[in-house]
Amino acid sequence: MEVDCLILGAGIAGLAAGRELQRMGLSVRLVDKARGPGGRMSTRRLNGARIDHGAQFVTVRDLRFRAVMDEWLEAGTAKVWSYGF
Repeated sequence: MEVDCLILGAGIAGLAAGRELQRMGLSVRLVDKARGPGGRMSTRRLNGARIDHGAQFVTVRDLRFRAVMDEWLEAGTAKVWSYGF
C-alpha cells in the first residue's frame, strides 16, 4: 500500500500528527514497536490485571488539544478527573 506519510511511533504525538495529516487529505501509516497504538497512554495487562501505563491525567491548555479532548470525553475514551483545586 502506498502512503503519503509514514509516522514512526503511535504514541500521543504520532497519533496527533497522523490525525492532522489525514485532515489535510494525506494518506498516513503509523508503525510502532508495541502491539498496539497509544504509547504511554496505553493499558498493559499483567497477571490478569489491567494497568494504565504513563500519565494518569492531562491538563488542557491549548484550544486545539481542547477540541481533541472534547471528542474523547464525548466518546467515553477520557473522563474529567478535576476542574481544578
